[in-house]
Amino acid sequence: MNTLVQILTSLFLIACSLVAAQVNARKRHIPRKEFLGLGPPKFMPSVILMIGFTALAGALEVVYRHAGLGANTSWVGKYSASALAIRIVGILVLAPLGEELLFRGVIFKLLATKSTAAAILITAGLFAGCHMEYSWLAMVLVFMSGLYYGLARAWSGSTLLTIAMHCAGNGVAVYQRLH
Repeated sequence: MNTLVQILTSLFLIACSLVAAQVNARKRHIPRKEFLGLGPPKFMPSVILMIGFTALAGALEVVYRHAGLGANTSWVGKYSASALAIRIVGILVLAPLGEELLFRGVIFKLLATKSTAAAILITAGLFAGCHMEYSWLAMVLVFMSGLYYGLARAWSGSTLLTIAMHCAGNGVAVYQRLH
């Protein structure tokens, strides 16, 4: 996908999430920050979840490489320095922020009032569906990451943790393309 389209899409997701959060927070008489889960995560669940995320990321990397899905095109020399910087900011910051605010922020909060398990499954499915440019196997792996992010959101009580995990996961992909 074109870098500019990715950036604009991420900014659109962030804006939509903030608007949806504002509307729903007013309706429920709670602060927008609370609605989005932007409070600090619970400490011990966060430690355990980060250890688990490290293990999951390692396992997914093995599957990616074994299936030939790893980074196979270097960005070095392909983009100008400014284009590369914009691409990296979009992938490392804007995409995780937009996707997590929407999926583990707004949608999770709306669905979790009925069923946390359904919220985890549905947000993971929607998250995977937004990565349709990948192969079916890569989408399954994205779905698995989405399940973990949903579990992290539910257990830690915070979307900040899922944003950090998502940034870290995307950071691995960026690092691979720079080396």
